[in-house]
Amino acid sequence: MIAKFKKLPGIVKAVGIVTIISAFGKILGFVREAIIATYFGASETADVFFVANIIPTLLYTAIGIAIYSGIIPIYVEEKEKDPAKADQTMSVLGTVFLVFATFISVLSFILSEQLVRMVAPGFSEAKQETAALLTRIMVPGIIFMALTTISTGVLNSHKKFIAPSLTATAQNIVVILFTVLLADKYGVYGLAAGVLVGTIFQFLIQYPSMSKYDIRLNFSFRKERKRIKETLILFYPIIIASLAVQINGVTDRIISSGFEAGSVSALNYATRLMQLPLSILMAPLITVLYPSIVESALKGKKEFFSLVMKGAKTIIYLSIPFVAVMVIGGRDLIELAFERGAFDNDATSGTVPVFVYYSLGLVFFALRDYLMNCLYALKETKLAMYTSVSMVLVYVILSFSLSAFFEVSGIAMATSIATLLQVLMLSLFLWVKTKPEEGALKELLMDIMKFLGAFAGTCIAAYPVYQYIHDLPNILLLTIITVIVFAVFLGLSYILRIKETKVILQLFKKG
Repeated sequence: MIAKFKKLPGIVKAVGIVTIISAFGKILGFVREAIIATYFGASETADVFFVANIIPTLLYTAIGIAIYSGIIPIYVEEKEKDPAKADQTMSVLGTVFLVFATFISVLSFILSEQLVRMVAPGFSEAKQETAALLTRIMVPGIIFMALTTISTGVLNSHKKFIAPSLTATAQNIVVILFTVLLADKYGVYGLAAGVLVGTIFQFLIQYPSMSKYDIRLNFSFRKERKRIKETLILFYPIIIASLAVQINGVTDRIISSGFEAGSVSALNYATRLMQLPLSILMAPLITVLYPSIVESALKGKKEFFSLVMKGAKTIIYLSIPFVAVMVIGGRDLIELAFERGAFDNDATSGTVPVFVYYSLGLVFFALRDYLMNCLYALKETKLAMYTSVSMVLVYVILSFSLSAFFEVSGIAMATSIATLLQVLMLSLFLWVKTKPEEGALKELLMDIMKFLGAFAGTCIAAYPVYQYIHDLPNILLLTIITVIVFAVFLGLSYILRIKETKVILQLFKKG
């Protein structure tokens, strides 16, 4: 079994380095959200900021995912043939995307009021005006976000992960400083300014590493029009797929803006906390695996399928204990993370169920991003687009239906269910495209049953302990529960003979 993982020790080392750096950045992100919660709580002011912030985030994410997911396959393929030509191609394509990002930024600045009305129809006129002004402050950041993503794609293609993994740290430090120094005097406007300056620093921290490559602004669009046309044909499904995924976030705001004050904030805080393990552990793994997946796709479907399956099973395996901790100790996590200052006990009570329902979908969120990248590596961008568009329709129906009964918690339920369905659809497409060997399906189903058994057994063992010690201070209680969950999970993994346990331990021992 270990012999099949010849490439993985190097990958594990890279994942380890990126994880350590990313962990610091994401912990700072957690601190950032806690500070925002302290100053603004789950209030109308916080709701307005999070609605305003979703607009540049939505537009950037759609462009950014398209740039990153599309650039690496093109750049890796060109680099294998001619590194100089690869840099030239990237210069032209990067300039195209930078011009596009600038256009989107200017258009969003002009249409900020209309965008806010579309995203938060339940807001009063005064709240919409404030949100529009905050949007104008933050949308220029889309230009620098595009530069950051281009740099990240190029550096990761060269298997250089350190500088890109520092971007979150740079942004979070800036946002924290601006919030602490300016929030008392300028309120939420100081926070918005910090978000803008933070996006600028995300690019600046990568610039020294990026400057080593011959990639510059290149407006030779007519000369490279054939390549640009081919690339845009490949990219437009990625952009549509990314937009489709982000529409879920817009739907969240549209629906929750009509609920009681603090509903938008509850969604935001719950999402941020749920994404902490996703960002610290899963995202680095997906980032480091992607260039290798692209390379394996160029070599043959057998090697590609093998690496995809190993990555997917590792993601599931690593997610399970985190999901168990978050579901069992959800309230304590919210209290520890946010309950101070303006974030009171009522805000905690409103956020906890949202957090738990989001947490149940943690593994699906990670798998969706990973499997989308796998389809991009095969250049099956339209298939990825179809899954995203289909799931938007499912999500919208589920959100409106479930929120009618469960209010803001129903939105979180809908998100997790829709993401699960998208993962199943992505898996089906990959299965059909790679045509795995006979017996692969049986092995996969057995592994899934083992994962489910380990998760159920872990929760059954840990929950009674949680009930018995629930009066302990949050930090002590969560420490005890985390140790028990991971210990029980490892024990059950060994008993159920889950391969990832032995493989990961041996790989880290080698590393």
